[in-house]
Amino acid sequence: MSNFNQHTFDGVVWRVFPDTRHRLLLVEVRHTGRRVSFAAWDLTGKQIRWDGVALPETWWSSGIGVYDGMFFLQTFPDGQNPDPRGITAVDAATGRICWQRTDVRFVGWQPDGRVVARPLDNAETQSCLLDTDTGAVLGNSPELTATVSSPPASNRLVFPVHYPSSSPYFPVIAAFLKQRFNISPEIAFDYAEFTHVFAVSYYIYVEKQLENHLLVFDTHSQVPLLHEKLATQRTGIGIDTFFLFDSFLVCVQEQTILSVYEI
Repeated sequence: MSNFNQHTFDGVVWRVFPDTRHRLLLVEVRHTGRRVSFAAWDLTGKQIRWDGVALPETWWSSGIGVYDGMFFLQTFPDGQNPDPRGITAVDAATGRICWQRTDVRFVGWQPDGRVVARPLDNAETQSCLLDTDTGAVLGNSPELTATVSSPPASNRLVFPVHYPSSSPYFPVIAAFLKQRFNISPEIAFDYAEFTHVFAVSYYIYVEKQLENHLLVFDTHSQVPLLHEKLATQRTGIGIDTFFLFDSFLVCVQEQTILSVYEI
């Protein structure tokens, strides 16, 4: 494996959303001064496609997901109120804000890509359908059983499975790491298989500080292809510490560095 590229952001990389339509990584970055911005990394061009997109609500905003090339964002009233409100749709390819609605909250997507939302002032909590490209209301329906809360699965994407130390699979991987590298993992690990490789993100204590490391192996020979430190001096563990997208492994190192490895 070779280090395909890295980019250091001037804030904490909070979440990374893959866009399979444009082969982009949409990045949510949280900066000092209670500011959130969004950026896109181009896997093909090996560079930032766009950066610095932000909502008027500079802190209580977050990404929802990417569906068919559109990046959806939402806001929250404040830290004491977890109910999201408002939807913003951003063209993932350009960073252009296509539409915004402040009168609804996001519920999910229909299989055809239409957005399912719920009006904030509807006492009967009746859902409505929004056009993905314009945000226009297409109709109302009290029940939308086909709604999904996340974009549809793709065989181009593999996210790891999280195994806590209480899982029956934890001692199996722990024994493998101990035998091969004399590593004694702690607390939990993330594990994924993709085409000809498998990857393990594990935690160890170094001088009483928790560290997160990533190991990638060739599936057939079990030869290690990559062994990288993802984070030091952690106060807790993460979920989805890496993922695989087409022929790339994507991870975040030391909270601010987006790293993309070709596999």
